[in-house]
Amino acid sequence: MNGGLNSEPTTKAEWRKHTRTLYAQRLSPELRETASQTIISALREEIERRAPQSIGMYAPLGDEPEISPLLEELRERYQLFLPRVESETEIAFYPYLGVEELERTSKYQILEPTQGKEEAVAPESLELIVVPALAFDKGGYRLGRGKGYYDRYLAHTQAYRIGVSLDLAPIGRLPRGAWDLPMDLVITPERSYLGTRFHPSAFDIEDQGDRQTSIYLQIKNKYSPQIPNLDED
Repeated sequence: MNGGLNSEPTTKAEWRKHTRTLYAQRLSPELRETASQTIISALREEIERRAPQSIGMYAPLGDEPEISPLLEELRERYQLFLPRVESETEIAFYPYLGVEELERTSKYQILEPTQGKEEAVAPESLELIVVPALAFDKGGYRLGRGKGYYDRYLAHTQAYRIGVSLDLAPIGRLPRGAWDLPMDLVITPERSYLGTRFHPSAFDIEDQGDRQTSIYLQIKNKYSPQIPNLDED
């Protein structure tokens, strides 16, 4: 049956179901902590290398990388902004002033800034944005939660896009529409790799029988925590 654990999903809805099933079965607090620390290390290095003035971050849900310690670390040196759900279709990013200034204001129970709407940063002002996801494919395309908030927001900003995921369900190629935008860099617990916005060949090299893969999928393999081989579960 499509979307089952032993078959390849064919739609995004099936991929979400498949991925959430794997997360429910395999994501322990210990695994999340270990994976998140590895992602934080790689993310910190990339942010320091690029040195942006303004950064869009996020307050994590339970199946997303736990980057809260990095928020506190970076806010002393950078302008940080977090998203808030504004409507059924839109999010906006507001200044991050510390965890004590966040509250769960939307039906999604995400920690969000509480400032007035006039304080939202203009999308075109962000220089870098960190985007969480259930998973990314090898081209840097995102498997989100199906609401399209980030898709709409990313269409209005030229910020450098870094995708982060615990990556319990690696995906070769996601189905996508014209509105789907790839990340510039994807960081997972086991690797970091460039997406296809500036490097289209990172996605389109075919397996010719000799297991050829794009060089863009080989960078930054030094980020490699001691995580159990989930394929053996």
